[in-house]
Amino acid sequence: MFYNNPNVEQLSRKVFIYRNFVDEKTCSEIEAVMKPWEDHVKETFYADHLIDWYHGKTSPRVPQLYDIWCKMNELLLPEYCIHPQMALLTTQAGDEMFIHSDSPGEEMAEDLTAEDRWNTCCVLHYGAIVYFGDFEGGEVFYPHVRNDGTWVGDNIPLKEGNELRVKPNRGDLIIHGAHNDYAHGVHEITSGTRYAYSNFVLPVAKHPGTFPIYGTKENEERWQKGVDEWMTPIDFKWEPSEGLAKKLKEEGKESEYGQRRVAALPPSTLKASDILKQESN
Repeated sequence: MFYNNPNVEQLSRKVFIYRNFVDEKTCSEIEAVMKPWEDHVKETFYADHLIDWYHGKTSPRVPQLYDIWCKMNELLLPEYCIHPQMALLTTQAGDEMFIHSDSPGEEMAEDLTAEDRWNTCCVLHYGAIVYFGDFEGGEVFYPHVRNDGTWVGDNIPLKEGNELRVKPNRGDLIIHGAHNDYAHGVHEITSGTRYAYSNFVLPVAKHPGTFPIYGTKENEERWQKGVDEWMTPIDFKWEPSEGLAKKLKEEGKESEYGQRRVAALPPSTLKASDILKQESN
């Protein structure tokens, strides 16, 4: 298992960090690719996503991330794998990220609020994120977990002001649980630009066949055909659940899936400040 690697530090039952997972040279190469966009992120970055937070934060595809994707799979296999991913979430001073979980759990497709492009969302076990950039702030926080790693629940640690916070540095890899018990958010970035290469981890045993697993001949062949081929699911096109489709139609947001779109955050989505404000009222 990945958590048996001597470089992986366990911070809570389902929170891990691998410091300096990506070397300095590679970090600099990725940052150099992103540098031309740094002053124009909000205006130029698109969002192929049903949640509008991602608009102005999701980079174009960055093929240079492929080697990092391979390295992540090498850490996770043979028990786990990640589906293809080529974009960086880009946040800057003043940005923060709402509290969320990465998966509603198995047989819970009705609760999805985002596109399940690879038919994997309901079988995820972990999220896995590598960080780049020179930034301050931007700590990942876990509202149900105390800063000593003890799981409490009900946002109690956040309300008490002693929730687990993890400050990633460039090149670090964080792995955390995908379900609501390890819901997470990002505190405000106070300066600089923070790039997050965000991936989602599922058991190989639950692999749906929508992408070839790293290390297979098929994966290498698809990558050699180009990024578009590699990023296209195999024999699968996602359609929203009946409930989500109805919601999008009511909001006038039933545009064709897979194209650029902007949609409101789910009503249940809260920032840390929202919870603390409720507590004080």
